Amino acid sequence: MGDIVTVGCSCCTYQKDFQLGTGILYGELSHYLVTSRLSGKAMQDELLGRMESGEYTLCREQLYRCPGCGTLCARFYGEVRGRRRTYQTRHRCHRCNRYLEMLEPAAINGSSCPRCEEGALYYRISGSWD
Repeated sequence: MGDIVTVGCSCCTYQKDFQLGTGILYGELSHYLVTSRLSGKAMQDELLGRMESGEYTLCREQLYRCPGCGTLCARFYGEVRGRRRTYQTRHRCHRCNRYLEMLEPAAINGSSCPRCEEGALYYRISGSWD
């Protein structure tokens, strides 16, 4: 089960819910999961190819932040660990096209708001999803 995390700003009206973690479909990294949750064909092919030779796979919905514009979003995270290398999905910001950085919800407290840019963001777990 995953968590529904609410992120809000105490200075403005910014508030957004994110479904993070794993749901029922996320028990194992599968062809269906990769093709339904990743929009880029090149990333799909790369991950599917590595899944066949990898020893360990991990997948979940992860919170990301853009280092350029501060946008917060949830994206599918897939990881395949092989004997020599680890492959992780990478995503770009839909606003400024920079690579997104993974963020743990606890790191949000006191960080800058994407709307008003004040350092007043907070998070709380507001539910769970399947």
